Order: sequence, then C-alpha cells, then structure tokens
Amino acid sequence: MAEAAGGMAVAVEYVGAVAAAVASVHWSWWFSHIAALVYWPVSVIMAPLSFIGRVVLAILSPGIYVASFFVFAGKGVVGFLISLEFGVAALVGSLTGLTVALTSTLLTSQLGLQDSPNDKFYHLSQRKKGLYAPYNNKARYRDMSAPTSSSDDTLQRRDGWGKLRQQQQQQQQRHRRRFDGMGARVTSAGLLSQTIHEEDD
Repeated sequence: MAEAAGGMAVAVEYVGAVAAAVASVHWSWWFSHIAALVYWPVSVIMAPLSFIGRVVLAILSPGIYVASFFVFAGKGVVGFLISLEFGVAALVGSLTGLTVALTSTLLTSQLGLQDSPNDKFYHLSQRKKGLYAPYNNKARYRDMSAPTSSSDDTLQRRDGWGKLRQQQQQQQQRHRRRFDGMGARVTSAGLLSQTIHEEDD
C-alpha cells in the first residue's frame, strides 16, 4: 500500500510539472509571430495580383454593368410572369369556357337541338330548377280565351276554335248516323253518351 501511494504521488507531481511548463510558455507571442511569418509572403504575392485585378475590373466594368442590367431586367420579367401565373390561368379558363358556351349555343341553334316543352326530360329539368308548373286544360282554356291587345292572335285563336268545332261536329254526325240491325236509327247526344244497340240473336 505504501508503494502504491508513493507511485500515485510521483505521477501527480509529474503531471503538475508538465502543466506548469505548458502554462509558462507565451502562446500568444508565438502565435502572433507565426501569423506574421505566414502573412508576409502572402502579402508579397497578393500585392501585384490585387493591382492586376483592379486594372482588369476597371477595363471590364462597362461590360459588367451592362450584363448586370440585363440580368436584373430578366429577373424582373420572370418575377412579373410568375406573379401573373394565376391571373393568366384564370383568363385562359374564362376564354375556354366562353368559347365552349358559344360553340354549344351555335351548334344547338343550327342543328335544332333545343328542348321541347313536350319533352319529358325537359319537364323534369324545369321541375328541378323550380321553373315548371303543370299546364292543365283549364289554364290552357283561360290562356286561349283571354283577350289580348293583338288582333292577329285573336284571329288565330278564333280560327283554331272554329276548326276544332268543325271536327267535333263531323265526328258527332258520323256516330249519329249508325243504325242497328232492325233499321232503327240510334241517336246520341255526344261521343261519351252514345250507345250502340246490338241485335239479339
């Protein structure tokens, strides 16, 4: 144990002596002298190179300024186009939609593809839009019999009613001229009240 303790004391003394020797060295002085020794040849080499560089820069400065002007102008144009990217996309979409709508309208009008009021799908689409209302016979009769300021419409409606009455009278006359097997004439008041008497065999 005594020998181990003596060895540890010697090691500690040795480490302390080395640390004291390292601390006694003036490291800042040495580093400053080393930096001065390295900088002196570099400064000797860089002095003529810097002079040559300034001369070359003075000679090429007009071209450099012109090139920098075009570079900044190009950057400005590119930035402007990038900022208008969404605007251009919206404009292209609007023009495309307008073109498609006009083309569809022209084709529909030229080919006669408009929806007819008598079409089942037309009524369904109008009912979904809330624009369709059933058009019954009473409403049709009121529309046809309603007075209008236009004499042409009135004449056309009168002609239509006259033709319809003539057709009804002709049909009633045809049905009234029917006879049964015994020769007895069957009279009827109209299409719905007409009865046909058949002969009993």
